[in-house]
Amino acid sequence: MNKQKLFKSFALILTPAVTLSSFISCFSTDSTNVTNNFLDSTQKGNSIYIPQYQLGTFLEQKLDQFVNVSYIQNNVLDQSEVLISNFKKNLLPHKYLQINVDQFKLINAVNKLNDTLAQNKKININNFSYEIEYSQVKENDRDTSVLDVPVNIRYFDPSENNKWKREQDFVVIKQVPGFKIDEEKQKLINKVLKLDMQSNKENAQKFDFNDKSKYSTLSFVKLLRSKEKISYKESLVPEEQTKDKTLEKTKFLDKNIQDIFLVDQNGKKDLIFNLPTIDEGVNYYLKDVKVADDDFSKIEITLRGVAVGEKNNFASLDLHFTIASDNNNKFKNLTDEEFLELSKEKLNVKLKNHLSFINYPWDKANVNDFEITSKNSKYNASIVQVLEKSQETRSAKLAIKFTNKQNPSQEPIYFAKTVGLPKHLELFNREDSATAEKLNKPERVHLTIPELPRENLLQITNSVNELANSFATPGGYQEFRTFYTNTNFTAALHIGEDVLVDAGMILKTFAKSKIISAYALETNVPGSGIGAQVAMEVQVKDLDIDQSIKDNQLRNVDSLIFFFIHLDPSFLSQLGTVTTETISNRKYQIVKNITPQTPKYLAKGQPFAKIGTTEVNGGWTPHTHIEVYPVYYEVKDGKKQEVDTFLNWDYIPVKFSSLRVSSQRFKDYDKNPSSVKVVGVKTSTARRVATEFNKDGTAKSKPSSTILDRDYINNIREEFNKLQALNPNWIFQFRTNNQSTVRLESLYSEANK
Repeated sequence: MNKQKLFKSFALILTPAVTLSSFISCFSTDSTNVTNNFLDSTQKGNSIYIPQYQLGTFLEQKLDQFVNVSYIQNNVLDQSEVLISNFKKNLLPHKYLQINVDQFKLINAVNKLNDTLAQNKKININNFSYEIEYSQVKENDRDTSVLDVPVNIRYFDPSENNKWKREQDFVVIKQVPGFKIDEEKQKLINKVLKLDMQSNKENAQKFDFNDKSKYSTLSFVKLLRSKEKISYKESLVPEEQTKDKTLEKTKFLDKNIQDIFLVDQNGKKDLIFNLPTIDEGVNYYLKDVKVADDDFSKIEITLRGVAVGEKNNFASLDLHFTIASDNNNKFKNLTDEEFLELSKEKLNVKLKNHLSFINYPWDKANVNDFEITSKNSKYNASIVQVLEKSQETRSAKLAIKFTNKQNPSQEPIYFAKTVGLPKHLELFNREDSATAEKLNKPERVHLTIPELPRENLLQITNSVNELANSFATPGGYQEFRTFYTNTNFTAALHIGEDVLVDAGMILKTFAKSKIISAYALETNVPGSGIGAQVAMEVQVKDLDIDQSIKDNQLRNVDSLIFFFIHLDPSFLSQLGTVTTETISNRKYQIVKNITPQTPKYLAKGQPFAKIGTTEVNGGWTPHTHIEVYPVYYEVKDGKKQEVDTFLNWDYIPVKFSSLRVSSQRFKDYDKNPSSVKVVGVKTSTARRVATEFNKDGTAKSKPSSTILDRDYINNIREEFNKLQALNPNWIFQFRTNNQSTVRLESLYSEANK
C-alpha cells in the first residue's frame, strides 16, 4: 500500500457533510499527480494499452454495426426448411455463413471520428479483423428461426511497435434470420414469454405488488435480497469443530415467484407480487432485483422463466420488468440518507481510454486517469484525490465529492470509494520480495493457444512469461486448447484456468481449508500428465472476497471445492505420510492420512503445494491448473447434509449426486484415488462429415471416409452448466474480460506448424 502520511480516524466520512480539509486528513495523501500517457506509441510499454483503447473505442462508438453475418444463398439448401440443429450438426455454418463488412460506411464513420480525435487517439481500422466462431453458433433463445453467430473482433498491430505481440479481442453476437422454426421448442419459449412485456403488455402490467406504501424502493430491494441463517446441530459431512453451525440462504432470490410472500401479524400470507394466470408447466424464479440506475423511484426485477418439455427440451429465459409508483399505490419517499446511499452505490468510476484494471500501474495512479459516469438526478460527482493506492491489490481509494445540482452553494459531501479489481485472494507466497514484484507486474497477459500438435508442444520453452513480459499468466477457462488432441479428436475444451508461474513457487491456503485429497499420478504422455493434485473444500463464508461476487455468482453456494494440479510430488510429504501404490496399472504417490472422510484442516496462509517442473506436468511450461466446483448443503432434521437437488444456471433442478464433487463419487477413494480428480479437458472422437445434403439440411449421403468434423459440437456454456465448473477468477482475479491478450503463435513459430 502506497502511503505518505497517516492521519486520524476514518469515521468522519459517515457524516453527511464533511469539509474537504477534514476529510482528506483522514487518509494518506499523495502530492504526485503527473498525467500518465498510455497512448504514446513510441513507448514500448504502451503496446499493452493501445489495443485496449482501440478495441474499446471501436465498441463504444458501435462500429461493429458495420460488421454483420449473412446466409449464403445456394442451390443446395432451402433455408426456410432447415432447422438450426441440422444446420449446425452437419457443419453447414462453415459453408453457408459469411462475414459482411460494409467498408464504405465503416471507413466513413472512422474518418469522421478521427477528425475529432488527437493523433494518438485515432482509430487504426487496418489493424482490425473479424472471424466467425463457427462451432459456437446456436439457436436464438427467443426465436428458433434465428441463428446467433458469435463474431470475434480482434485488434492486433503486427508492426515493430508491438514488441510484446499484445492484442485485444471481443466477441459480439450477430443474428441470421430465416431458418425453419422448431415448433416444439418455440411452443415452450412462447409459454415463458406470455409474462414478458415485449410479448404481452397486458399481463406485464399486472406484475406488481400490493402495498408499496410500506416501503421505499431501497428498503423493498433490501427485503427481497435479504438472507436468513439456518441452524443445525449435527453435520453428516466431515467438518472442523466450530461454534458457527449455520447455513446462510437467500429468503426470496432464486425462489419460485409463487412462493414469495410475507406473513402479517395475524399469520396471513400475503403474496408480494400479483401474477396473472401462469400456464401449467411454467415456473418463474426471482433472479435479481435492484433500484434502477437512472431513476431511484423505480425498481428493476429480473425473473427467470422456465418451461420443460419432452426429451430434455426446455426454454429458460430472463424476463425484465420495471415497477414504479402509480396514483393509487405509491412507494414511500426515499430519505436523504437512502438517496445518498444509492448515489454512492450507483456511482461508476472507471479508467479512461478503456484500460483494464489488471494492466493499469496502480502504484502510479492519479485522478487524471479516471472518469465518472453517473445518471444521478441530484448530485454532480468529481474525483478530488487519490488517497491510497496498491499494486498488490490492483486498486486505489479515491476521494469523491458530491455537489448538489439544484443548490450548488450547499456544503459538498465527501466520501471514499475503492476502485480497481474486485477484492480477491492471493494464492501464491509473497514473502519473497522478488516473487512479490513479479506477481505485481501490471503487464500480466491472458494467453490463448491455437491448434498445436502434441509433437510441437515440447518445442515451447519455459520462457512464455519472459517473451510475453508477463507473470502469473492466465488462460484456459472456457477456451479450446487443442494440443491435448490429434486429428482424430475434436478440439479440446479446457475446463479450468491455467496460471503460468515459476517452478518451485509455493501455494498457500487463501482461507480456512479442508484438504480432502492429495496424490501424484505418474505419466509419460506429453500434454496429459497432472503431476501432483491437491483438492480442498473452502466455505464461501470464509472467503474474504468482493461481497457482490458472493451475493451473485456464488449465491446460495455453501462451499467450493478447488482442484490444483501440475504440482511437485515431493511436496506431498509436507501434508502427511506418502505411500507409493499401483492401482489399475497406474503408479500413485498418495498422502494416506488424507481422504474425503478423514480430511486435513489448515488455517489460512499455510503452504500446501509447490509448482512442479516441466517433467512432472506433461511437458508443458510450469503452471498450475485450477478447477472450482460448488457444494450445496441443506438442513434436514437438524442435520447438515448435501442437498438432493439444486438449480443449475438454467434454473433446472439437477441431482447433486450427478456432480463430480458429490460425496457419493468419493466413497471409494481408498480403492481409487482418481475418484477425486479434475476434468482437465473435454474432447470426443471427431465425426465423419457428409458431403451431400437434402434441401432441409439433413445428410443425403453416407459420411465421407476422409473428411472429419473436429468442431466441439456442444455449446461451451451448456457444457460448463452440466459440469458446474465455476470461474476461478471470481476468487483470484488472475484475468478480466478486457485484459491484454497474446496468442501463443505470436510468440513461437512452432505454434503455427
